[in-house]
Amino acid sequence: MWDVEKLQVYHRAIKIRNELKKRTFGFPKFEMYELGSQMRRAVASISANIREGALTSTIDHYVSYLHNAIGSASETRHHVEDAFDSGYFSLEDKERYVKELNEIVKMLSAVISFLKRKKEGLG
Repeated sequence: MWDVEKLQVYHRAIKIRNELKKRTFGFPKFEMYELGSQMRRAVASISANIREGALTSTIDHYVSYLHNAIGSASETRHHVEDAFDSGYFSLEDKERYVKELNEIVKMLSAVISFLKRKKEGLG
């Protein structure tokens, strides 16, 4: 069992979740249940996987959840780019969100590397 509250990546995932959730409510009505819904689910899945994985009993299970979080971050990036292409985000917004999502992926990868070293007795 791991304490996700100590992980900066968890707090950053929550922050971008909250920000993108608010932004999607400004999408046109027909997109609220299409792109908006997909983006909200994908971005919420990042922090959800970090937290859910922390409750597992083995490092391997936790790493699996962290890989799922990386996948959700990648999916969110796709939706951000789609929102930009559709004219819902400015170039500045897109670049900021993509940069933050890329940082989250790097941080998650670092946690995975740490956990793997720990499992091998090197961490």
